[in-house]
Amino acid sequence: RFLPAADDEDASSASSNIVIPLISMTTNDIARIDLKNETGAYSVYPTEATGDTSSDDGLTWHIDGVDDSYLDTYAVSGLADATAVVQAFRRIGEDEDLAAYGLDNPRISAAVTCNDADKSYTLYFGNDAPNGDGTYIKLGDNPQIYLTTTSVRDTFNRPNTFYTDVTMVRSISQTADNSSYFDEDGALRSFDLITISGKDHPQTMEFIPNPYSNSSLIPYLMRSPVSQNVDGEVFDKIFKIISSGMTADGGYAFDPTAEQIASYGLDNPGTIIRFKVGATDLTLKFGNVTDDGYYPVMVGDRQVIYKIASGELPAVDLAPQDYFSPVLFMDDITSVKSLEMKTADSDRVYQFAHGVDDNDAATLEVTNNGQVLSTADFRNLYQYILRCPASDFTMDAAPAGVAPSLEITVRYMDDARPALTISFVRQSDRRYHVTVNGTPLGYSAVNTVDQLIQYDKDYAEGKTIPSP
Repeated sequence: RFLPAADDEDASSASSNIVIPLISMTTNDIARIDLKNETGAYSVYPTEATGDTSSDDGLTWHIDGVDDSYLDTYAVSGLADATAVVQAFRRIGEDEDLAAYGLDNPRISAAVTCNDADKSYTLYFGNDAPNGDGTYIKLGDNPQIYLTTTSVRDTFNRPNTFYTDVTMVRSISQTADNSSYFDEDGALRSFDLITISGKDHPQTMEFIPNPYSNSSLIPYLMRSPVSQNVDGEVFDKIFKIISSGMTADGGYAFDPTAEQIASYGLDNPGTIIRFKVGATDLTLKFGNVTDDGYYPVMVGDRQVIYKIASGELPAVDLAPQDYFSPVLFMDDITSVKSLEMKTADSDRVYQFAHGVDDNDAATLEVTNNGQVLSTADFRNLYQYILRCPASDFTMDAAPAGVAPSLEITVRYMDDARPALTISFVRQSDRRYHVTVNGTPLGYSAVNTVDQLIQYDKDYAEGKTIPSP
């Protein structure tokens, strides 16, 4: 009884391309759409288009009660398109037993009000056909029952949040007031402060651009809860949110209630990221990850709960040490005034005199206790120091009561810039514990640090330091 007989003149499978027009008008005929479906109820209406919100019909389509700034209004016009042209692919026929088709209590209804009242209609969707071939529909009080494709049903069964403007964060535009934050190509290159906090981050992390980036390859610094160099590749993913913008995967709610906010964990967010760039002060709040792997997100004072795939948000899972850079320091030697190498057996301070030659190339004179030493060999030694990395990052203190085997102190040409001291304390037969200005960083391999100690001794004795 649910499918037509084989000899029915309208009988056909969905794949036969038979089209039975039920409604045919233009979207300009439509004044309002009142939709009830399995996700809730909402209404759509048009106004004359202004600016770039126009759809192909020259109208802007709105969802009643939802701020247009939260919507992709062009996408909303797709619902109007679907109501203007409704087609079936099979006529089932008349049947008074609407319950057999799920049309006694339709799961979806679309009441379409037209400018010409005679064209207004209501479309009802019932059950899917037993063979999954389509969905039963009927128009108003018309006794005829038809089968339409499930894709038509899906179009009318979308929640209003399907039409969310997924541009969750817009990149900052350059203006006369904030131009100092942009490079010559117009790309955002700097910021004032970025913080990461929330219930999943017991220690608020604060990040700033490296104020000495003109002479250093370290782009960012962490200044709280500890002071450390920051790995650019890791932190760039955070900075990119504000420099390039961020696109959501959809929306969960418009104008959410307090209950909805709490249900998504946004009343006590696990992660809060704050961006401060000149006059821009933007906060993102991340709630509890959903079972299907999405984070609910609220941005600033926007009354929208967005959804974004968890894999796009590294910040929610990272502790302070996950941002640490393996590079102990990476300053151009022209910015350094002196470098001290202190071991258990010696304490040598190498003083630098910088200049330029007739070709404007940088020159360097190295002295220790007034004795001029080989510039070329020191440049090689300096490269070994720069290439001594840390790994296995930690915030644990160095072994108590153990003196550093090597302590390197860097003092800069800029007297206002604090000195940098790197200490290596023997942790085991394989590694040294590393601290930078007293802050634990990680570990360095024994052979790498021991090589520095030996090369420092060799250099002071006038021996050749091999090129790295």
